[in-house]
Amino acid sequence: TRGERVSEYFVPPWQFDERLVSVEKYLAWNPQSVEFLAEKGLLLAALGRDEEALQTLEAAISYKSNSGELWGVKSALLYKLKRYNDALIAIDRAIQLLPNKAELKEIRQSITKEMGNDK
Repeated sequence: TRGERVSEYFVPPWQFDERLVSVEKYLAWNPQSVEFLAEKGLLLAALGRDEEALQTLEAAISYKSNSGELWGVKSALLYKLKRYNDALIAIDRAIQLLPNKAELKEIRQSITKEMGNDK
C-alpha cells in the first residue's frame, strides 16, 4: 500500500485517520491556520469525504485567497465531484495566480475535455 504526501511529509494511508485527529486538535486552538486547514482538506479527500474536504478547502481559501495551490486542489476536488463548471472557475483562478505552472493548464484541458469543449 502506498502513502500520499498529505502535508510536509509522507503519511501512509493507515495513518490518515490518526493524522486527521491531530490536525483537528490543532485547528481547535488555531482555526484560521491555512496550512492545517489545507492538510485537513487533503486528508478528508484521501478518506473519500469529498464534500467535507471541499468545505475545508473553501475555509482555507477564505483566509488565503491568493494561493494558487489551494485553488488548484479545489479544482481537482470539484473535478472529482463532476462539478466541471466550478472546477473550471477554480482552475482559472489557480492559473491566474500561478501562470507559469504548466500542470495547471493541463488540468484545465482535462476539465474542458470532460465538459465537451476545448475552451
